[in-house]
Amino acid sequence: MTSVTRSAMRRSGESGSECYALAPMCRLIALMTTFVLALPIVFGIAGISLGRPRSMAPLGLCVVFMMACFVVWVWFRPKLFVVSHDFLTIQWPIRKKAWKRSDVLSATIISNSDNVRKRASPQGNIYKWTSS
Repeated sequence: MTSVTRSAMRRSGESGSECYALAPMCRLIALMTTFVLALPIVFGIAGISLGRPRSMAPLGLCVVFMMACFVVWVWFRPKLFVVSHDFLTIQWPIRKKAWKRSDVLSATIISNSDNVRKRASPQGNIYKWTSS
């Protein structure tokens, strides 16, 4: 990662902490996300055009899909990573989880080329943090 990219993702937080935003999506993931987010629109249009008795299934799918997308967005998709002197914190839109820095036994910086190699390998685990 170049210093320009790294500095664009990093900003100083309160009391000497460093904040890291979520990395931009690659084209494939952005395309798949757009496709998945378009599905409720397709179900909604199908439900409206089918008429009253047959419209309940597509409209129900539309509502369930929109709720699932909302839950994934606010509960599972991290918004910010904060590294302070004492804690490592991951913030989601509606929750936050912090680990003491002393509990993190090791961490490895993974370059983009290493990341591509790890995803191509059968073991593929790119998360290198281990804690007690």
